[in-house]
Amino acid sequence: MAQVHRLKRVQDDTGEPINFTVTLDNVVLDLTGYTVDFIMKSPTGVAINAGHTACTIDSATAGTCHYTFQTGDLAEVGVYTCDLQLTSGTGMIVTEYAQYEITVREQNG
Repeated sequence: MAQVHRLKRVQDDTGEPINFTVTLDNVVLDLTGYTVDFIMKSPTGVAINAGHTACTIDSATAGTCHYTFQTGDLAEVGVYTCDLQLTSGTGMIVTEYAQYEITVREQNG
């Protein structure tokens, strides 16, 4: 069974990014020449962040990057399913096998 990274956020939050260290087969991947995208589906199965999936690479050689939520990304309450997708400079696409789940609770106020 694939590993699932479980995160918790509050509805409509945009302030706390998700930080990643990208690994393939338990080895840190050098992200030099790659783009990294964080692709989200809402609890109802709708693609949420189309048009702004790009992650910021913090250190290519250390394999670290982050995704910053934008307005509307976490509008629905429930469980979002997400993938981290890597694209090499030659166009090869690799999706990290471990999936991400973000449980979003209703905002009080």
